[in-house]
Amino acid sequence: SGISFPDFMQRNIFDPLHMRNSYIRVKNKIQGQPRAIGYNQYGEKSDYTQFMAGAGGIFSTVEDLRRWDLALYTEKLVAQTTLKDAFTPGLLNDGTSSRKLSDSTWGYGFGWLLRKNDSQDIVWHDGGFNGFSALFYRELNRKDCIIILCNKGQMGSNAPVYPIQKGLLQILKGQAYVLPKIPISTKMRRMIENDCIEEAVNDYHRLKKNHFAKYDFSESQLNHLGYHYLSKNKIKEAISIFKLNVAEYPDSANVYDSLGEAYLKAGRNDLARKNYAKSLELNAGNKNAMEMLQKLHK
Repeated sequence: SGISFPDFMQRNIFDPLHMRNSYIRVKNKIQGQPRAIGYNQYGEKSDYTQFMAGAGGIFSTVEDLRRWDLALYTEKLVAQTTLKDAFTPGLLNDGTSSRKLSDSTWGYGFGWLLRKNDSQDIVWHDGGFNGFSALFYRELNRKDCIIILCNKGQMGSNAPVYPIQKGLLQILKGQAYVLPKIPISTKMRRMIENDCIEEAVNDYHRLKKNHFAKYDFSESQLNHLGYHYLSKNKIKEAISIFKLNVAEYPDSANVYDSLGEAYLKAGRNDLARKNYAKSLELNAGNKNAMEMLQKLHK
């Protein structure tokens, strides 16, 4: 085009579609444009500072992205024949499709994740970094669009958007919906800060017994919380959380590996060795446990 990427986007997309609150940030300082600040799931600032012209450097709003969605059903930006190519999986050297699309499989076109069956033609993309996550989801046959922009991070970076997207999609289709579960890691952290780790563990068991459907009690929740405290050098809290995870998921190699790491940081090499050995017993392919046991042996 002979012009910079930000100028191209402004002239060819933002201005024609009246996307007044969309821009490309290519410098570290914002010049007049407001934006959201990112936070992690515990309410601590986790902002995004590695700005690039493409990934992570495009700022927009739900309203502006909706304008873009509607324009893609017209030829204001690109011919429908060209867009169809973008919504087609890549081809292998023999000319066959790289992926057969169905309910259980997805492909990748030019910048779009793809899924297709008899009644649905779905294109979408997600992403996340630091305290931000986003989802842009389109069902082409129904012309439904779900846009989620979030500035509170969670494990897996873009994990919080999918339960919300699923519920919104069920509402759009007149189906029964289920509210997203509350992360038990967030609840536990609040209980630890307000009380103490021992009381928080007791509350965990009470909540699991009386409110199981309301909270997400998955293994990754406690594991993430344990590492949160480990990163802050709060070893006592980290060990208590990892021990709770071991009690809850005794057949998981990962929980013993995490507890071993916490004991190692506490200088309890005997207990670290014991937990790494248990992790290796449950998963003989755990390279980290193997390496740590070798170091402890030396």
